Amino acid sequence: GKYLPKSTKKRKAGVEYDSEGLFGRSKKMVTVRDTVWKEKKVNLKVPRVGLREFYKYIPDSMVLSAIHENPQWANGPVVIDVTGSMSSYIAQILLWWRFQIPAAVSHHFTVFNDGNRTPDHQKVAGKVKGVYQVEAKSFEALRNMVSTAMSNGDGGDSQENNIEALLASQKSNPSASCFLMIADNAAPVRDMAFLSGVKKKVFVVACGNQDFLNPQLVEIAWKTGGGVYFRGQTHTDFSAFANDKEVQFGPERFRIVRGKVIFADKYKSTRGPFR
Repeated sequence: GKYLPKSTKKRKAGVEYDSEGLFGRSKKMVTVRDTVWKEKKVNLKVPRVGLREFYKYIPDSMVLSAIHENPQWANGPVVIDVTGSMSSYIAQILLWWRFQIPAAVSHHFTVFNDGNRTPDHQKVAGKVKGVYQVEAKSFEALRNMVSTAMSNGDGGDSQENNIEALLASQKSNPSASCFLMIADNAAPVRDMAFLSGVKKKVFVVACGNQDFLNPQLVEIAWKTGGGVYFRGQTHTDFSAFANDKEVQFGPERFRIVRGKVIFADKYKSTRGPFR
């Protein structure tokens, strides 16, 4: 946390500073030698535990809770946003796969990082790329694919290529009846214009601790006949959704305008990232 003067004389005198200064002082580096020792080897059998045992260690267990309350949602392929803000939720998918899926069972996963570090101004909706897929037959296969995708890109701007990933998964799984999408509630969907191409039900876990529910994620679930899980609640009733109508859906009031779901709150609809 300290910075060293450029003057050798001052360094020898032990002078240190709290800031880098105008001319870029060097950080003070300290080498610490640790001690490593060997203990005798013991046989320790790690018990197989239920997934819910992990909940007390996870501040926001939204993904695990969603799958626990709606196990049928996870029967189909899983589509996951693996951009930087989603790390804790990605970890929950890995926990679920590691502890709940029986050995020798395969599951199809598609992950997206919104462009593999493509500069934001070069991203074209529907062709952003950064989409990875695997038919995971082992925990390691899933972990390695997720790790590769996260290493190759972390999102960049706030928008994400959710629909591009859904369409890729649909192409790889033509017989699937539904998809589970783990999405960032705070991120606008870049490619909503291509939603009509998604012909299967999409069940969305809207991840994040925001006090609003992303209208675009709601629209994806509504138009595909799926559902939304947000802040501990499952929402699948879209019976009140109709054009030129205001509806209450979970914690949020929305308006349906020309088939598009927007916030009913005027401030949110004009100032938010989903306008």
